[in-house]
Amino acid sequence: ADEYAFRQHVFCLTRNTEVDMLADAHKLIFFDRSAVDSISWHRASGLDPHEILRQIATYRYREVFHFTALPFADDGLRTATEERRRFLDAALERDYRALAYRPVRIPFASVEERVRMLLRHCGVR
Repeated sequence: ADEYAFRQHVFCLTRNTEVDMLADAHKLIFFDRSAVDSISWHRASGLDPHEILRQIATYRYREVFHFTALPFADDGLRTATEERRRFLDAALERDYRALAYRPVRIPFASVEERVRMLLRHCGVR
């Protein structure tokens, strides 16, 4: 019911998870999403992302991967629409680039092939 409170809660959970993992930053760690994603999600929800920008920690990710979205399926449970999914896809790319990241696009393929592409890019065979 309160989109702003929900988005802030997700951001805080994500940021706290990342901060907790800083001690292991020398290891190869993958996150499904990052605190930076909250910028795009705030925009998609019609919220001002500037507060998120101020709160993002000074650490940076070595790599950012942007997976091409799977075909949209309206299962009656999701609140997202195809239009919102397209908006988020473009916003995520734009927002990471605005923060001087160069997202590596992983194309649509089988899960196994996507994993191989990602690991190959990271130098893990």
